[in-house]
Amino acid sequence: MTHTFSVGDRVEYRDRRGKNRLGVVVELPVPGEQNVFVRWDTYVSPSGMRETHVSPTTLRKIGQEVHRGSYSQKEAEPEPTVRVRPPRQFLGEFGVDELYDRGVLNGETLELNSSSVQPLLSLMAERRLTHLRADTNWELVVSGQFENSRSRTLKSGDVSALSSAGDVFWLRNREINPHYLGTTSNKYVDQHDLWPEPGPVSSQDASRNVYSRSTRVRKVVLSRAEGKCEFCGAEGFETYDGRRFLETHHVIPVSEGGRDWQWNVIALCPSDHRRAHFARERRELHEQMTRLLDGKRNA
Repeated sequence: MTHTFSVGDRVEYRDRRGKNRLGVVVELPVPGEQNVFVRWDTYVSPSGMRETHVSPTTLRKIGQEVHRGSYSQKEAEPEPTVRVRPPRQFLGEFGVDELYDRGVLNGETLELNSSSVQPLLSLMAERRLTHLRADTNWELVVSGQFENSRSRTLKSGDVSALSSAGDVFWLRNREINPHYLGTTSNKYVDQHDLWPEPGPVSSQDASRNVYSRSTRVRKVVLSRAEGKCEFCGAEGFETYDGRRFLETHHVIPVSEGGRDWQWNVIALCPSDHRRAHFARERRELHEQMTRLLDGKRNA
């Protein structure tokens, strides 16, 4: 009887010490070779898996007997498609609060650090993304492999080999993390910072419904604007304590179903903010602001 093996088949076989082991076929022989490449113990302890070459005459496919000398090759399954994205573009697709709650972003500056590695790998796997790759010798692979030429210690390898996985992100936050605030976290302020209300920032609509506003979203938007109105380009005025003032505005109001995230919030000078609320052409202004934010998001 002839049986055909495939990559991914679960098998039982005898190792060199005569012990029976469970494993999985991970590579088939090329012409001229006889042995099948088997990875064993993957169903018992993934962290302790080992690999070995095994003669097909010792293999038994789970549920089917394989007779001596009965091996023939079957074409292997194709490798998964490699999907590569720039990290800034990938992270920019998510709301800053979502990334913070999932542990990807950390601290007041919303940085990527050692605590970010596993949550970010999980996020990549969910989106079926295999690689995050920046232009300047930085890469993170969903399997846990990384490269960072600026690392102080290990510049490439597996994150599990690092005493501090933060080396993956060493000196890279500003170029790979679109939400990173760095030293700008307290450099810019808006109307809610100068007239703080008790508890979370909120507002009311005409029906007196209260809608909360995310502080993290406001800080990211102000940092993105760098002190200049994102609509007309005018520089915000300097406050009494030396910070730069602009006003944050939800293009689609939360009360009308608008999302409280960085791509629905724009930093405006006081004049443009009043126009956005009260000008005769406010609908046209909102359409222009929507296009402007879409352009920034896709840049």
